[in-house]
Amino acid sequence: MAFISNGVFLAWHLTISSITRQFAMQASIALILY
Repeated sequence: MAFISNGVFLAWHLTISSITRQFAMQASIALILY
């Protein structure tokens, strides 16, 4: 049970960090273009 919750937490963390990274890249590109 603890292993499953750890896997879910890790997947959630990776998803959030990936979305945050993409958003930061798009924001910086938008600042450069405009």
